[in-house]
Amino acid sequence: MVQRKEIRVMNTKDLNPIVNIGTAKDPLMVLCATTMMMLYQADTGKKYDPDNVDDYMQYVDDYRD
Repeated sequence: MVQRKEIRVMNTKDLNPIVNIGTAKDPLMVLCATTMMMLYQADTGKKYDPDNVDDYMQYVDDYRD
């Protein structure tokens, strides 16, 4: 018998897309692309479109700055 567990939905406001892939001595920060797509869709209400990424790239650039 399969037991159903409660599924918790993540709040995009709680996500941090900045990931340190370096070391404590030489940090290298990158943005997680999956998290950025979820934030883009939640913040703009637009669906990510791989054929037209200009708006998404502008969003990522503004987030980074």
